[in-house]
Amino acid sequence: MNRILKSACIVNRENGEIMDKSIQRLLEEPDTEILVVDNNSQDNTKELLKKYDNNPKVKYWIWDIKGASYNRNWMVKHSQGKYILLLDSDVLYESGSFDYLIKRLETAPKIDNYSFGVVGFTFFSFTNIMGEQARHLPPDDSPFLYVYEPCVPCQYGVFLRELFFEHNIWFDENFGVGWGCEDDDFGVQMFQKGFLCATIEFKYYHNKNTEQYRELHHPDFTKFQERLQYYKQKWDTSVLNQIEGFYKKLRGE
Repeated sequence: MNRILKSACIVNRENGEIMDKSIQRLLEEPDTEILVVDNNSQDNTKELLKKYDNNPKVKYWIWDIKGASYNRNWMVKHSQGKYILLLDSDVLYESGSFDYLIKRLETAPKIDNYSFGVVGFTFFSFTNIMGEQARHLPPDDSPFLYVYEPCVPCQYGVFLRELFFEHNIWFDENFGVGWGCEDDDFGVQMFQKGFLCATIEFKYYHNKNTEQYRELHHPDFTKFQERLQYYKQKWDTSVLNQIEGFYKKLRGE
């Protein structure tokens, strides 16, 4: 049996076609397992996933919506890889990018005794027009960007397994169902245990700012204000200010 070095974890809701294209690309990569959680999508996701019932490299679960934190924690707990790719299903995976991000993560230097635990692609550098993606992955010396402090790139980022199992950093399931803030929360936990996160600019396909995206991210469902309030109640302002100042320094502000 092939060893598992990489675990790709995909959260899906109503993006079966893009999800399936990402799975197909990931299946071509060695030492890789693919884990998928589908939140009871009503598109053709179930039929697409059923194709992989006899594929040992693919595991999937289908259930009612339980929240991004629960979904990600579940997949990580059932993963085997040393490196974990978190990928949203409305993002199209670019072949070879898992290995690229691992290399950037492993070669990132320490900064003030902080190590890097997560490296991903930027939140804002994307296209929602298929075919407009960048033709090549970024050069190995592309600069790290510290765009948000300390938001981790859950939609397209590689995480060290040790963050979860050795340092006990998990996505906070108390955020409940919705989107927003649990990625910031994870970054705060990382910082407190000596880890940084960074992104790299790369123009990938993301089904964002489309009618479908807006429907799936309606404020009534995302509950962003409630989640933001929980985040601010959880973390002391002085802690958040310290982290913000550190990341501003990294950006040269």
